[in-house]
Amino acid sequence: MDNIVTLAGHIVTLMYIAFGVIICFWGYKLFKLSVTVAGVLVGYWTGSFVMLLLARYAGFAKTGVGVYIVPLVFAIVFGALAFAFYQKAFIVVVAAIITRILIRSAMLAGFLEDTDFKIRLVVYGLCIMVAVIVAVGCFLIQKGAIIFVTAFGGAALIWMAVVKYVFRLTGFVDFFTNLVKKIFDTNIKPSGAIGGLLILGFGIAGFIVQLKHSD
Repeated sequence: MDNIVTLAGHIVTLMYIAFGVIICFWGYKLFKLSVTVAGVLVGYWTGSFVMLLLARYAGFAKTGVGVYIVPLVFAIVFGALAFAFYQKAFIVVVAAIITRILIRSAMLAGFLEDTDFKIRLVVYGLCIMVAVIVAVGCFLIQKGAIIFVTAFGGAALIWMAVVKYVFRLTGFVDFFTNLVKKIFDTNIKPSGAIGGLLILGFGIAGFIVQLKHSD
């Protein structure tokens, strides 16, 4: 059973990387596919959140095959809906992805650590509001905005997939942390610094590639 769960975890990681690369470098050209892929990811996140609630309040197991089966069902359903209604789904999917990225960034920056519940709600609310505004703007502006969001959204997905493996390289993390301290004279978290640079690098590369081949 443990081997199956581990294998499922590796498969999910590879899916994140593959989807991240597709969205980052071909998000505009393969627009319908990108929205569908994003729908699959949003469905998986939703299913994972549902499993977390069931584990916390209904006594469901936090480990096992079910942890992946339920999110997989949500992923298939959300992906199918995004494929069928991809133009309408675009705003919802982009808003959901940006919300997750913003909340994750707020966590890495320490805004959600040891804070009052009301403050957390305000941070969550601001993240959702900004995400919806950006998503609507992307839908209205179209080409340039879609390329920008898909490039950096795909880069963020790649980082989410590899982050746990990067921090196993303790020597690299220590070296990078010390380097950041010397250059910027700050104690910025290595997760935020490394993640920010990786997302920036992939995002810029994806934006340039998509812009070049978008016609």
